[in-house]
Amino acid sequence: MKSKVAGALVFLVLSFALGGCIIASTVPSTVGNRALVAGVVVDPDGGAVEGLEVRLGGRTTQTRADGTFELEGVPYGTHTLSVLQNGAQLHSEQVAVSKPQVVLEIVLGEHVLRFVALTEWVPDPVRGDWEILTEPEFQLINRDANHELTNAYTSIRQQGTKLVYEWSIHFASEITTAGNQSAGLYLMASKSRPSAGQGTGGYSYLFLQRRGGIAFFKYVDGNSSPVHNENFGGHLAEVGGTHHYRVVIYLQSGLIEIYRDGTFVGSWTDPSPITSGDYVAARTTRLEAVFSGIRFAAVD
Repeated sequence: MKSKVAGALVFLVLSFALGGCIIASTVPSTVGNRALVAGVVVDPDGGAVEGLEVRLGGRTTQTRADGTFELEGVPYGTHTLSVLQNGAQLHSEQVAVSKPQVVLEIVLGEHVLRFVALTEWVPDPVRGDWEILTEPEFQLINRDANHELTNAYTSIRQQGTKLVYEWSIHFASEITTAGNQSAGLYLMASKSRPSAGQGTGGYSYLFLQRRGGIAFFKYVDGNSSPVHNENFGGHLAEVGGTHHYRVVIYLQSGLIEIYRDGTFVGSWTDPSPITSGDYVAARTTRLEAVFSGIRFAAVD
């Protein structure tokens, strides 16, 4: 990984040294005291980090798969360079821009999240009409709008001090308050079918989008009903809509934070938090839904 990152940085330096002939299509001519700032962002182990937001001098971009980035038209002067992940600042430093082309290498601290995409899913054979697409992007689709507790699951060990989950849901059929339609994910599930009910579903946290808002439940083994639930109203969903969800679980304190479309929804502190899980499961109730961008990160 380090050799690839070093190669990416050398590529940028050589490109500038040769007057931009290697990447001429992306190196503009500088006009009036403005510069092209390029660089690479790596984690503490030297690995490239993709998808980070880089801000400098009023310009914003994202890092590529090899960790590189470019910012065009940065004004001359001293500016604060910020690197963010999902709105959280990972790195900040002062950068002096005093020449047409500037190359940077940014080494992050210990707080960068390394997400794992969850793409290996098993449809439940009992209920649901599930389809898994991998091209052009991963999608987990349920086409069954008639049954409750449809279920598909993926196996992944979930433990650490901080767990972060992200996913998107597109609501493909009618979602009403009267019909109680819903879609969401079970997190930190101890069994592959947490929606089985009758006390057989094991431990899990369930996050559901309903018509009028987001509902949160905690289940423990031996109970067919949740031992705790929270409802966060005002975050509506309707047919044809797509929303992005983010859940952060702090296992030491039991704090659970919920976000939708980049906006904080609410939180709850579990006095006896679930400490680990082996499955993430998707659930729908009388609703056609498309899940995408499902990913997970853990901090030890």
